[in-house]
Amino acid sequence: MASSSLIDAESLARTVYTSFQHVPISAVLSHRDARSPGARELVSVDENTSLGDVLRTLSNYNVLAVPVTGSEKQFVGIVSVWDIVAWTVFEKVFDDLESSIEGEGFMEQYSATAEKRMAHFDTKVGDLVRKSAPNTSVHTLNARDPLSTLLSVLTATHHHRVLIATDGNGGQITLTTLTDVARFLVDRLKSGTGIPEEKVIWSTIAGAVDRHIGERGHRERKVVTVPDTATALEGFRVLHANDVTAVAVVDADGRIAANLSASDMRGMTDTSLESLTEPVYNFLETGTKRKPDQLKSDQLRVVEPTTPLITAVEKARSPHMLEAHIHRVWITGETDEAIGVVTVTDALSMFVPQSAQSLPESQT
Repeated sequence: MASSSLIDAESLARTVYTSFQHVPISAVLSHRDARSPGARELVSVDENTSLGDVLRTLSNYNVLAVPVTGSEKQFVGIVSVWDIVAWTVFEKVFDDLESSIEGEGFMEQYSATAEKRMAHFDTKVGDLVRKSAPNTSVHTLNARDPLSTLLSVLTATHHHRVLIATDGNGGQITLTTLTDVARFLVDRLKSGTGIPEEKVIWSTIAGAVDRHIGERGHRERKVVTVPDTATALEGFRVLHANDVTAVAVVDADGRIAANLSASDMRGMTDTSLESLTEPVYNFLETGTKRKPDQLKSDQLRVVEPTTPLITAVEKARSPHMLEAHIHRVWITGETDEAIGVVTVTDALSMFVPQSAQSLPESQT
């Protein structure tokens, strides 16, 4: 039986979601472009491009994901750095490693697979798209479609990005992200243009958001941690095995000390994989993977369970998470241990009733 808090949250979400049916996606795009003027090049790769070359393209453009085009130049998927590294380095290589191996033994076996790992990077990206669906599926909407539909797609998939056709015939395509939508909703709150229920949702405390998202999934959300003595590879392996997008790095006393996420793969190529064997702190401080305003040492954000959602998203630390390209804040207890997490996806999910968190039938 659903708790009263879940019922109340769902009722609020239905009201707000209904109001978003009258807000076009074009409003989000206009807001994004006003905040960051300038030309936006949509980087894409052909389905016959090797995974190694896709990683180099991602690194050259300093982006985390790119759309993939097919023989008719139609979009057939979106792949990220994490999709590629997880498929080549983790799934393909770990299939041949003992799952119980840790420490030196694990690292020795990992190093021994170098030639096999490199061979996987010759795989065509189109093969990865087909074998990894729906995680690599592409979703294209029209700028005239309602914001409610965009929210449904973003919160129902593993992707943080959706393609948007900005003209009538779909000839002009842009990419919009979870962060674009979150910034739009935050500024609606600040300007007072939203409906009262939006303010109520933003005032929900972080601990309640974490519980609500878990109740929707009919399970308690777990906080996955790795010790600060681990290598980056061991940390990412735990992340992959637990099907989460981030793990909390904790010290010997169990206090959260750092955040290791799939986004920390930014800039990774098939020739820089050895950096994964570094201690996790060293890996996080490697300066080649982020722009100067995206320093990894500044990626940890923590809040108390009673922190309102709007504060967690916007003011957890300066610069706040949306400006620093951070996708989560960790909820900590009295002794600084990680007891929960709230992501940008979680925040947007609060505006979407559970019944609407599914892909529209026209989406593939």
